[in-house]
Amino acid sequence: DKKKGEDWSQAQYNFSINPNAQEEWANLGLTTQTAEMLQIGFENEGISFPVFIYGELLDVRNYKAGRKPKVITRRKAKTLLLPFDVWREDTRPTLLCAGEKDMAINRQMGFNAITFTGGEQAFPKLFKHSFKGKKVYIAYDNDQAGREGARKVASLLKDAGAIPHVVTGHYEVCTEKGEDMHDFYIKYRKTADDFRSILESTNEFGEEDHRTEQQKYIPLVTIEESTK
Repeated sequence: DKKKGEDWSQAQYNFSINPNAQEEWANLGLTTQTAEMLQIGFENEGISFPVFIYGELLDVRNYKAGRKPKVITRRKAKTLLLPFDVWREDTRPTLLCAGEKDMAINRQMGFNAITFTGGEQAFPKLFKHSFKGKKVYIAYDNDQAGREGARKVASLLKDAGAIPHVVTGHYEVCTEKGEDMHDFYIKYRKTADDFRSILESTNEFGEEDHRTEQQKYIPLVTIEESTK
């Protein structure tokens, strides 16, 4: 849609000239090149991640450090995949991250990183077909929501025909509850090579893991139980 594209070009320009937005971006350890790749914009406050699907702007994720919640989405937005249009043409293995900040730093580090806009427990069913045959590494936060979400999403990805891997090696670095991939690079000063070593030692999410996880969201019942 031409009008939407023009509207977002203005938001990108606003980001490029707004010192507060530039400072917030730089404080995350992120570069101008990464902002351009992700088409980062500015709308009133914080920094805005546009969610383009086949060139159409379907959502905007506004991030502001220190705000509760840190990320605000547009009303009635569905769970989508960010950045879909960049990711869908990349044949490398996928790195699924917990949020825009983790996705951005991992893209900057050279990984084919994405995030689901609905959170760590969410799965964008509209894009199931896009994952068939893809190797996907899931690197979520070191907390209960992250650990449980990673396994749930791995199971759903396996249902979709993907080859999922649940990454936990970064927890040995990010030992504090809630620490994430952004902390791995910025707080602990780890490198892309450090993370590649973790990925190389991460096993595939196997059939037994899959069956165990399926029991949580598709519980098996006996025929007698089902009649009740």
